[in-house]
Amino acid sequence: MKWSNWSGEVTCEPVQIETPDTTRGVAALLKDAATRDLGVRVAGSGHSFSRVVETDDLLIDLQRMGEIEHVDTASLRARLGGGARISKIGAPLAAQGVALLNQGDIHAQAIAGAISTGTHGTGINLGSLSSAVTGLTLVTGEGQTITCSDSEESEIFHYARVALGSMGVITSVEMQMRAPYRLRETKINVPLQECLERTPTWRDSHRHFEFFWFPYSELAAAKLLDETEDRRNTAPLRHFIVDQMFENTAWWAACDLTRRGWVATPKVARFCAKAFSESTRVGHSHEIFPNPRWVRFNEMEYAVAAERGPEVFLELKRFIEDEQLDVVFPIEYRYVRGDDIPLSPFYQRDSAVISCHVFKGKPFERYFRGAEQIFLKHGGRPHWGKMHQLDGAQLRALYPEWDAFHELRQRLDPRGLFISPYLERTFGVSPARLGGDGRSTR
Repeated sequence: MKWSNWSGEVTCEPVQIETPDTTRGVAALLKDAATRDLGVRVAGSGHSFSRVVETDDLLIDLQRMGEIEHVDTASLRARLGGGARISKIGAPLAAQGVALLNQGDIHAQAIAGAISTGTHGTGINLGSLSSAVTGLTLVTGEGQTITCSDSEESEIFHYARVALGSMGVITSVEMQMRAPYRLRETKINVPLQECLERTPTWRDSHRHFEFFWFPYSELAAAKLLDETEDRRNTAPLRHFIVDQMFENTAWWAACDLTRRGWVATPKVARFCAKAFSESTRVGHSHEIFPNPRWVRFNEMEYAVAAERGPEVFLELKRFIEDEQLDVVFPIEYRYVRGDDIPLSPFYQRDSAVISCHVFKGKPFERYFRGAEQIFLKHGGRPHWGKMHQLDGAQLRALYPEWDAFHELRQRLDPRGLFISPYLERTFGVSPARLGGDGRSTR
């Protein structure tokens, strides 16, 4: 049976795919896999661009564990099944009196996969989804079920919030929520230089701020979101027709023209920058955050210290232009508040997050390699769900608690049940079940 991620770049043929519906069922699968010397990986929605899910052994799909398990309106906390899709929980949570603190503009992810890779939205005062986690239930490589939080198994909780699925299968996630709220989204097109000059002000004065820059243009498309008491739901039909149907269809056609070589990429990118629609809309937070992404792509993303963001962006811009790279997709620029999660890209620093995209079917290696060198020069850390080429030795230099993380990971999974070939390289380990000692690169 074949599995593929969303972009189609990562495919594998596991010997077994299972869809358990209980934590007990997950534990039974892990114990059986251990007796058969099978590795185990877990699939959420498949929206990671890295090879973090890829396996030829046992793949566990959590789609049948996607319910809202409990909502506590007094503490404003909710417990979600690990397979809960962000796209499916917004309205039901609001009906029960709570809402996610923040989310990204893609909402296809399953919650366990989103927190395990450090997925985030934008907002200098808002952390990643992982930073809102208050409790986890996970099943270890030994088949043991552990419930952890700040007050229970706190060491495991500290490290497991971002762990790439290496400490166990997360079957349930408790998250801090807030009361439901409404957002006003404003999209404006401005000269790039003006956007960069206004970035510190927009970053600090709006709940959410991000901008997109189309290569070879001197325009930026800024997006500003703020809470509002406006009760209207503005122009939902226009949003569906213009932002979803027309822009996605036109955008796919423009990208495909460059893929086929029928139109020069710089010309298409400059045209798209001018055609990017300006708009304002209001609605519930879970309605405003997401934007449909029908055009498939591959992506690399790095987080750098917030104060270095504009400098890194300009260096990346020069690289694209100097090398005349075949890049039509815009660069996305966001902010995320720092946290205390050891393997979080935002560990102990507020961050500017810069994302590079390439249309599916077009080569991305030269672009991503060059961009990665720029990010690394500025101390960047990769998004775990997106493409990067770093190995364990390189990553260890970026994460102060790297060794402590792996010491705990090895205690929870001594045979390396969750260590796939991708994680062997990423973590710099050789799992015991394959004859290694399970230890991370020192």
